Amino acid sequence: MVKFVGFFEMLVVDAKGSAGDICVIWKIGVSLHQNEFNENPITVEVSDAICNWLLVDFYGPPYATKKKKAWKNLTALLESYHGPWDCLGDFNFTANDSEILGGSKGGSSATNYLKDLIIEFGAIDLGCSGKKAWIENVSGFAMVKLCKKQDATRDTLTKWNKEVFGHCQNSINELLSKIAEVQNKPFSEQNGIIEGDLITELSEWLIRSEETNRIDGIKHDDGTWVTGSNQIRQHFLNTFKDLFEEEEVSFLNDLDNLIPPCITKTENLLLRKVLMPEEIKSTIFNMHDTKAPGPNGFPSLFYKKYWPIVGDTMIQVVTSFFEVGTMPKEVNNSLIVLIPKIVNPSTTNNSTYQPLKRGL
Repeated sequence: MVKFVGFFEMLVVDAKGSAGDICVIWKIGVSLHQNEFNENPITVEVSDAICNWLLVDFYGPPYATKKKKAWKNLTALLESYHGPWDCLGDFNFTANDSEILGGSKGGSSATNYLKDLIIEFGAIDLGCSGKKAWIENVSGFAMVKLCKKQDATRDTLTKWNKEVFGHCQNSINELLSKIAEVQNKPFSEQNGIIEGDLITELSEWLIRSEETNRIDGIKHDDGTWVTGSNQIRQHFLNTFKDLFEEEEVSFLNDLDNLIPPCITKTENLLLRKVLMPEEIKSTIFNMHDTKAPGPNGFPSLFYKKYWPIVGDTMIQVVTSFFEVGTMPKEVNNSLIVLIPKIVNPSTTNNSTYQPLKRGL
């Protein structure tokens, strides 16, 4: 069954009776190091193009006598890991009553260990999102379909990112409220420790925001200043449109005849030959994972990670280009991103920025 669904490696903890069976399966090529392999949980460290992170596959016992110990061990495990982690599995708890199908909702005085863990670590419930955005039926030629699928997926991910991660300011406000609450309490050693931890966490948020390389004003050659985001944006646009404006060039007649053909008919046929699916996949998988994505925002890592879902579409698009020989203009769109060479630049001098072209 594991190989049938496209996976080849696995770790399994067998069930005891009718409960407790957990399994981690992964594909060949995934860099995975086994940390712990006990009855519960399975813990592995994953290395990818971005960072190393911990994956914890956890089964929450349904029996009251075993719940407290299992969740205590899980908490200690997560506290001991200094890096990002992802915990999944069958918790036998829900973070929200809306996730309960049937049975009674709310009103229980029993401890919800899952909610407590989320609060204690400031963890984020990522929810469960499938591949619906990409597999929706769209009309048009192959490349038009690709653009529509990319747009739909980007919009869905943007909405999900905003709903899940878009409450950073709320977190800062909550920390400020907690600090004020602790400071209003009578002084004690325990309250002092709590206040110190909260201030440290708040400082990390504030430092992160201060590290942003902002441009609050641009100085003209005549010494005057441009302020306001819209005015600064327009000033940059005008400056670099003038800088990269195409100059009119005149060519001598029959100049093309001075360059003899260097590609034979046989070589031309090979260049125009429709690629095999394996060649298309190999080319994409040999690209740098996070090398400058285009306007759609998807780096090659996206297509590698989700090849079982997006692979057929990509193969159809490339094959269609070799068969038809044309593509929509928007497929060749690119962004020119200006990378500041100094902190907080105040001019549009060409030596201050490194232009970086980001193609599709």
